[in-house]
Amino acid sequence: MLAPRNVTEQITKLLRDFLWQGGRGNDNKRHLVRWEIVRWPTAEGGLQIRDPSLVNLAMGGKLLWKMASDPNHKICKAMMAKYS
Repeated sequence: MLAPRNVTEQITKLLRDFLWQGGRGNDNKRHLVRWEIVRWPTAEGGLQIRDPSLVNLAMGGKLLWKMASDPNHKICKAMMAKYS
């Protein structure tokens, strides 16, 4: 259910490259702010960019909760049909 780690790392790299290089990828620009600060909430001075690995984990937990709490949900039925 979870995306592989290298996929989330590649998504993070794309986000960072777009922020630092404007999506072109041909210039190496100086980073004026650390990536950790960019991920902070906007109220704390960041840009509130979510970490793809944490979003992936949260989505997996949400799917597991949905499957455990409502066995008749269409997601649960699809997973049971695929993996049973």
